[in-house]
Amino acid sequence: MALFKKKKDNVNEEVNKNEELRDMLSEAYDDIMKNGVQQDNNTEKPDNSKNSAPVDLSNEIFEMNVRKFQKEKNQENLLAVLRMLPGRKFIVPSISNMDESIERDGDKIKLKEGVVLNPALLTAKDGKVFIPLFTKEKEMVQKSPSGINLRMKFEQCVSMVFNDKNPIWAVVINPFTDNMIIGEDLLRQMFVPVEKEENKKSN
Repeated sequence: MALFKKKKDNVNEEVNKNEELRDMLSEAYDDIMKNGVQQDNNTEKPDNSKNSAPVDLSNEIFEMNVRKFQKEKNQENLLAVLRMLPGRKFIVPSISNMDESIERDGDKIKLKEGVVLNPALLTAKDGKVFIPLFTKEKEMVQKSPSGINLRMKFEQCVSMVFNDKNPIWAVVINPFTDNMIIGEDLLRQMFVPVEKEENKKSN
């Protein structure tokens, strides 16, 4: 049973489309390994003077790239998304081991002692399990089941997909709007070699 009700039943359709991307990803992988997978640091920083609200231009550019890829699935658009994933933080809904996860401590609100939060997952009709990654709260159809949103780096989410103890098959970015699915096979092609390289440097 899915923890979140989808607005559209096109998860299976997107999964099938991902199968067609494997050849493309082989070329994309070669390109990324040559140039390095890294977050785009050339984004101009916003001017936060005059008490203006901070604007995350990097996040806006990332969302724009996701939408562009969904409209036209080609290698160039795919790489634009993949290059911005490392180090990026997403909002992830959570489930709790308690019915009430938070309590008041005077004027402050804190987690109750013993509360354990885990990412809430989506389950498709075919039984495949996804971890939903949201770029902003307004992308969520409903509130987190626990009432608390987690902020997780992309690498943390990928490690959950790679963990054999978890049933997770893929990550899905903004599942109720953009619905961009990146399956385990694709994640392993693109990100495991980078992870191994980082481990070599740390040893």
